[in-house]
Amino acid sequence: MTETNFSYELEMSTLGSALLSDRAAAEICEIVKPSDFYRPSHRLIMAAISELVSKGEAVDLETLRDRLKAKGNYAHVGGEDYLIQVAEFVPSPANSGTYARQIKEKSWRRESREQLVRLCEEFGDEDFDADDLAVKLASLGDNALKGLTGRFIRPQDIDFSGPSRKGVRTGYGPKIDGFTQVGYVSGQVTVIAATAKGGKSTWMIGSAIHAVREGKKVFYAVFADLSPRELMFRIVRQMCGWEEKPWGKAEVEKWDAAWEEINDPYGGWQTNFQIYDATEKGNDIESFTVQFMAEHFRNPQEVLFMDYLQEIESTSKQAMKGQTATIEIVGSKCAKLAKKADIPIVIGSQVTQDSNGKLTTKYATATQEKAAWVLFLHREDHANEATVLCAYNRFGEQKTKTTLPWNKTRVAFCE
Repeated sequence: MTETNFSYELEMSTLGSALLSDRAAAEICEIVKPSDFYRPSHRLIMAAISELVSKGEAVDLETLRDRLKAKGNYAHVGGEDYLIQVAEFVPSPANSGTYARQIKEKSWRRESREQLVRLCEEFGDEDFDADDLAVKLASLGDNALKGLTGRFIRPQDIDFSGPSRKGVRTGYGPKIDGFTQVGYVSGQVTVIAATAKGGKSTWMIGSAIHAVREGKKVFYAVFADLSPRELMFRIVRQMCGWEEKPWGKAEVEKWDAAWEEINDPYGGWQTNFQIYDATEKGNDIESFTVQFMAEHFRNPQEVLFMDYLQEIESTSKQAMKGQTATIEIVGSKCAKLAKKADIPIVIGSQVTQDSNGKLTTKYATATQEKAAWVLFLHREDHANEATVLCAYNRFGEQKTKTTLPWNKTRVAFCE
């Protein structure tokens, strides 16, 4: 075995990162499994960490020790002294994903090498003919190459039960939901595009209200200048028509009812609605995806709103090339996140208008191309209705327009 195919230090760094951060532990569990580790004791430790993460429990020295003892593996991993050594081995969990991916690659290389050695040994057998070689090569493709991302699937391996697609309704009625048959499609990205102050946040807030009232688990990520407090006031405004307490008796009753709904300890807003605040820090897509998947693993979400695209940053070196490159990275990661979480992701995006009146997504053509559904919103000042253009639709008709009523009091699109 060559030294490049395993690294005790790398394995310790990965396990140590998991002990320092629950977020790192969740990310590591998404990338590697216990069998990817070379050292047997590290496999046992990783198995215990995976169990803790799968049950939504914290990962630290105490919980890990208890899990290993429950499985009868505490002495086999080296006991307290070795666990402390692992925990202190890495100073920061910031590179946990990199460590885990390197372990995955080394695991794949070891398995590939073992398959090749066995193949060469059998090829040297006098009774080994061309037909045997073909069979072994096929076996090699199924096993040693399984570390690659692609895979072969036959129709009989696919589960065709249930509807052709699932999703979350937009809250704007059957003529909007009918574009895709299900509204926002699970596993896909929807882009809600509008000019500055054109209603993209308003649209997403309206959809979020509808989803919560339908009992869906809603995750609303704020990347723009809309703070969580301001977001909640906007929600109240759409629900009753006023952010601040009004004067009239009938109006006060509506306002009170909205706040009672939000503050009901057993209601949807307290149990099914979460806000991710990235307005001050943590606004890079890499940090967000890791934190979201960790939360989604513990508490599965059903729809994710991201407000909005042009305010999301990236830590990738590619992002140094400018805003267009950054948005392309963000769009690509959002598309992958939607598939990984198997939920709809709805992203607000700013558009610009040229001298001929043509609308284009600002810096974000690549993101629009990766989306399954792109809606452009347009409303003239003081107008009582808004135009909704289905600019792209992977699941049906596109380049079509419809209109929705606009409620000036509630500042909301209406069904």
